[in-house]
Amino acid sequence: MICSEYPTPAGHALAHVDLYRVEHAGELEAVGFDDLLEPGALVAVEWGDRFPEVLPPDHLKIEILRPDPITNPDRRDLHALSCGPVSSVALARWTDALDQGEPGGRRPELSRWP
Repeated sequence: MICSEYPTPAGHALAHVDLYRVEHAGELEAVGFDDLLEPGALVAVEWGDRFPEVLPPDHLKIEILRPDPITNPDRRDLHALSCGPVSSVALARWTDALDQGEPGGRRPELSRWP
């Protein structure tokens, strides 16, 4: 498991975990993955679909898609799904912030999974 931590403007830490090279879920326990999942922690898990059983029941799933890599290689679409009450609130707050748009910029297009 590769894990990097980044400070946020609010003074918290964002832990970015990459599970691509992990062979089995037991490896995660051995390196302390559970310690990252304390209440209030901000953790981004890349390749989390490889080990869904280690994710907390209440989490936000974000899928990054490249809808047209040939004619628009820089475009990325984000699809988000909340999986519990806390992640539902987080997704609603994020959606509200996106609905406000960027001052002087273009308004983002939103799409949600059903």
